[in-house]
This record gives sequence, structure tokens and C-alpha cells, in this order.
Amino acid sequence: MVVAVLTSGPLPFHLQKVDAASTHDLLVSYAAKDTDGDVLPDWEEALYGTDPNNPHSVSATVTDGQAVAQGLVKPKFASATTTPVSVASIPGTDSGPQTLTDQFARGLFSQYLSKQDPNNPPTPEAIATFVEGAVNDFVNSQQIPDAYNRGQVQVVGSGPDALLSYAASAENVFAAHTVATDRGELEYYADAVEKNDLTALAQVKKIGAAYTAIAKGYIAVPVPKEAATPHLAVANALARLGSDITDMSTMQSDPLRSYLGLAKYEIDAPAFVQAMTSLEGVYASEQVVVPSGTGGSSFYSAMVSASTVTTP
Repeated sequence: MVVAVLTSGPLPFHLQKVDAASTHDLLVSYAAKDTDGDVLPDWEEALYGTDPNNPHSVSATVTDGQAVAQGLVKPKFASATTTPVSVASIPGTDSGPQTLTDQFARGLFSQYLSKQDPNNPPTPEAIATFVEGAVNDFVNSQQIPDAYNRGQVQVVGSGPDALLSYAASAENVFAAHTVATDRGELEYYADAVEKNDLTALAQVKKIGAAYTAIAKGYIAVPVPKEAATPHLAVANALARLGSDITDMSTMQSDPLRSYLGLAKYEIDAPAFVQAMTSLEGVYASEQVVVPSGTGGSSFYSAMVSASTVTTP
């Protein structure tokens, strides 16, 4: 998958063997994240409007988890007549009506609350499993169109010389949007989830913006006829990753959007690897090798690296 900075070239990432299990574990950690230790996961705090950094944002005498269990506070979309405590008066991040957190809350809570047994509260592991399943169902139900189509691919020439020129041009696009980070998006995100290092989210956002900018520049690169199909696949994968990673950076303002971004990343990162592998296959079939130290060699090395990555 795509994670971190390529130390030997201008590309803003390198490829390494990161299996789905590591991303899965991060998804579970995110679902169970409870910053203030009030037995109310952060994602639930966002939906109830409570403060994930204050275990007593509803009442000084009970924790927020206890307040929810006792019915002192309801989901933000609940009727005001059934909400004893005014949500507007509770400190914390307000995800707002236009966020995915708020939109997703209705369906999520209708499922979640219907399965709760007040006499047998779910374990953190059960909560994490439920949220993961609900989010994955949501991700799988979305039909997100590709950012680019075949009509936007500029086919110019064919053959070895055209492929060498293409690699150099593609490398220039990546180099123009290199970001100064020493780790990858998953590592920064893990710091935010597991170490509560929210400053790491700024790095995640920078990386997401880099992918988006690269995709925009990359689709405009003239491509040899034989590489047109994988070129389009790489461009769309980059665009999706840019969106996913940017979504991941919204952990504070829109927690479920962040979670959804990670869930989509788990799908889109292997797709990027596969697209780069297909592009490398074109060079192999044409017996084209870009020598080290020449223009396009870093981009070519990334293609070769992609073909060695093991993905589920």
C-alpha cells in the first residue's frame, strides 16, 4: 500500500508490504477510541454532542457514559422533547448538519440503539465490531464516480521512446508536489488514534492534498497508446486516495468522515498498487527499462516496487 516518503527519489510516497490486517486493526482501534475514559467512544461522543476530552461534559456527578446510559442525553438528532439536557449547552466538537458524522448518525444510531440491552451493555470490542460493520456497509453501498474518464487521457505516440518520455513527465508531476514528511499517512493517523497526537492530522491533511494535486497533474501527462488504460487507472486511484486521506484528517471536526476515509483507504490503496503494477507490465512487455539516474527512473522504480507488493 501507499505509506510514507520515498527516500531515494522525488515521489511523495513509497510502497511497502502493509497488509489489510494492519489497517483493520487501526479501524478497530479508531472505533474503540475513548480519549477521556468515560466508557463512551469518541465517535459516540460526536453523535451525542458530548465532549470526547471531558468525561463530565454533561454532569459533574456522572460520566458522559453514565449520562447516556441513564438517558440524560440523547443523540443530537433526537426530538428536543426527549432530550433533558440541551445539546447546545454541552461543550465539544459540533460536527454540524452538513458533515458525514451527522448524516450517518441517523441510520447508525437506529441500528445501534435497537440492539442495545440496558441490562447487558456491549463491550468495547462489540462496539468496535458493530461500528466497523456499519461503516463498511456504508462504504460498500456508495457508488463514487471516478474523477477522470477516458476522454481526458491525452494519447500521444507509442513505443519505447514514448514510454521513456512518459516516465520522465510523470516523475516531474510527482516531484512538483512532494511533501516534506518523514512518515506515511497511516503512521501519522495511527499516532492520532493511538497516542492522541492530533498534530499528526495536519501531516495527514498535507499528504492527502499532495495526492489530489498529483492526480490532477498526472491525468494531463501525454501517454503512449499502450499505457493509456493503466494511466487512467493510476490517476483515478490517486484521486481517490487524495480524497480518502483528506477525509482521514477530519478526526476532530467530523469523526465518522475520518473513519469512513480510513475504510475507503483500505480499498483504494491496493487499487493504486494494482494500477501501478499494470503500468509496469506495459514497460515489461515493451522491454523498456529506465536506467537509474535518468529522467523518469524514480517513477519507473515505483512501478517496479508496486509489482512486488503483496496485497490481499
